[in-house]
Amino acid sequence: ILKDLYEAYVIYQFLSFLIAVLGKGNREDVVDLLARHADHLSPPIRCFGWCRKELTYITGGSGEECHMDANRQLADDVLLQCQVFAMQFVFLRPLLTAILFALKKVGYHGPLFGPGSPFDHDGGSGIEDGMMEDGSVGAGGMMDYRSPQFYLVILENVSVFLAFSGLLKFYHAVQEDLSWCRPFPKFLCIKGVVFMTFWQGVIIALLADTTDLLGGDDDDDERQEVMAKQTQNFLICLEMLGFSIAHFYCFPVEEWEEGYRPVENDSKF
Repeated sequence: ILKDLYEAYVIYQFLSFLIAVLGKGNREDVVDLLARHADHLSPPIRCFGWCRKELTYITGGSGEECHMDANRQLADDVLLQCQVFAMQFVFLRPLLTAILFALKKVGYHGPLFGPGSPFDHDGGSGIEDGMMEDGSVGAGGMMDYRSPQFYLVILENVSVFLAFSGLLKFYHAVQEDLSWCRPFPKFLCIKGVVFMTFWQGVIIALLADTTDLLGGDDDDDERQEVMAKQTQNFLICLEMLGFSIAHFYCFPVEEWEEGYRPVENDSKF
């Protein structure tokens, strides 16, 4: 839970960092900056991509003034979409993690599992940790569509995808204006810490449930889950060492000193 809280905090701080760099903390200045790149902005998406916003971004008037108003309206909508996509992750990630943690602690896997349920094969004694008597994989767990954990994990994946796409769209819109501080390595560091490690955990959990690559017993779901968590934690410990070194070079303090100029590398290699 603490890790997910920190990841949500990192996304919030990174978005605030970008707005502070581009507009010195003033959102309207960022909108004005984006309006200058209106030709490269696509209208925001509504309903998770099912339909696009049908607006011409022309509210009246004529000539250059009308064109500028349309560009600024488009820029404001695009920035708002990026902020919403990022901020929903800040609120949803800790909430979903807390719900999953609480469900695991109380051993609740939905109305179909437990004493007296249709899938209770233990004579009313319940299904420990969501496992079936026949040892079927994921019975009542995160990979079982009959349990609430399954849909919470899907919602968590959707939240991560939206946050990732929002930051990516914002990066493409302002990468030229941030070229002096090398934005690409910064985006890679943040996305690697938060998003790539999340999907790494999902892949490891899938491998643990569907294969024996992690050394778990095919008939022991609890053992497979423990092995998956231990593998993920071990990899994160190694990866965070690399990311900490990368942060040292991607976020140098020299960039914020007065009169800073990026070092030009004219070498061929």
